[in-house]
Amino acid sequence: MSKLGTAVGALIEQLESHEARLDELTANVTALTTSLTALSANVTALTATVTALTARVATLEAQPAHATADAGFELEPIRDEAIIALAEYRRQLDDVPFSPEADGVTSAMRAEHYAAVDAVARAASWIERSGPNRDQEIYAAIGAGRKALIRLTAMLEHRPIPLPLLTAEELSGYVDAATDVHTGNRFVWEGRGDAEFLLDRPVSGKPVLLEVVSLGEDHLVLNVIHVERTDRKLEHRFSDTAGLGFVYRKMVGPEVTHLRITGDPGWRARVIQPDELPSMERETTGQGRAWFRHTLGAKKVTIQGTEGGSLEFVPDCDCKGICTDYDHRTPKSLTYHSGDFREDMTLPRRTGMLSVSMRPKSVWSVTVLHY
Repeated sequence: MSKLGTAVGALIEQLESHEARLDELTANVTALTTSLTALSANVTALTATVTALTARVATLEAQPAHATADAGFELEPIRDEAIIALAEYRRQLDDVPFSPEADGVTSAMRAEHYAAVDAVARAASWIERSGPNRDQEIYAAIGAGRKALIRLTAMLEHRPIPLPLLTAEELSGYVDAATDVHTGNRFVWEGRGDAEFLLDRPVSGKPVLLEVVSLGEDHLVLNVIHVERTDRKLEHRFSDTAGLGFVYRKMVGPEVTHLRITGDPGWRARVIQPDELPSMERETTGQGRAWFRHTLGAKKVTIQGTEGGSLEFVPDCDCKGICTDYDHRTPKSLTYHSGDFREDMTLPRRTGMLSVSMRPKSVWSVTVLHY
């Protein structure tokens, strides 16, 4: 009986232990359910806010840029642009499919998604405020959300994760709007002096054409540095100067995650999509450097110029997933000359971008034969 009593006592202790663990698990599940319910409520509230803002955008777009005095009020164009920028950011957020409860979702992914959603609330809170820096605050909040989306997309696509550049203010949850470089346009950044920021792209993992212009005097020069800054590597990929009276345009490979700009003058950087470039006409003339959209096919052309230069070609990137083709990010020389020149040649059959790279004072022309 003594052994039996001991065994029964042991079984009772094990049962009580299992019951205690079950109670603990039940409490954890209850707490998690409560948190998910609260998060769902927050998302629902944010969705309602953005829905209202989207309706307001539709109303604004249907009205003239400025109301007349007879209407009793005057619209604020900058404010309207900020509202439209918030609506566009919300659409960008909706285009990133994400479920916090899905298999394989990590806490880091949830944190970035929460930051992206929270940016909507922060920007929306500034919509109804007044003040000289209101629009900059809205753009800074949206910019913080865009940075979170860039990182979240990299996690979902199992790519190296771009590292955020955090200031003391950002670590506490706030962005210094006075120095933030984001604008209402997703692919345009503006600043003055030194800055480094995440480079957003229309399609992640694809090369893009980058333009940087100095907003100061021609003799003031900017340094433009392409940086790969991820959880796996830190490398300065390319460095060049912008200014001196010409527009800086360079292909940026998919491995570049950040753009660093240093110098004294103000500047504007933007990503140019191929469809935004002008097409070559029957006779195209210019001076210095220029980029064009190439859809002419294998046309014969005559190119001529003074002081020398080159004609280069970048094909459209048709890679699936992440682009690893070196030729898709580096212009291929079709012809090169020094001094005055004239040459007949045939353009590539593939579609892509053509770069006329001449010296700043070089005058050139490209004439398409049998246009």
